[in-house]
Amino acid sequence: MNRFFKTAALAAFAFTAGFLVNNLATARQPPVTAKTILQTDVKGGVFEEAVVQVYEFEPGAALPWHIHPDAHEIAYILEGALTLEIDGQGSRVLRAGEASHVAPNVVHRGSTDPAQGTKLVAVRFKPKDKPLVTLIQR
Repeated sequence: MNRFFKTAALAAFAFTAGFLVNNLATARQPPVTAKTILQTDVKGGVFEEAVVQVYEFEPGAALPWHIHPDAHEIAYILEGALTLEIDGQGSRVLRAGEASHVAPNVVHRGSTDPAQGTKLVAVRFKPKDKPLVTLIQR
């Protein structure tokens, strides 16, 4: 039975990632790609899963408003810069070598300069039964 739930969680994760990438493509913005480099169980706490992804934003690319349901997100900029906008708090530019933390369920989005792409690593700690990303309509 446990294997069934793990398979279902993996399928839900794949669907969510595909949904996010598809929405970006249909918005006719430059693409953002994500490569999961680690997904593992986290034992002994509220957060049961850690997901580590590398994102590559082409120049001018943007992510829509979204949340990470009940998940913490820590991002580290490897190359370029990212404008992180948090609903109700304004925006700030993160440059290579800088990091950010977005608390669970906080509405936010990210974008790059039209002249320069960005590469970052995102680490999320989340409950296994929650999707990685939920889009928010504005």
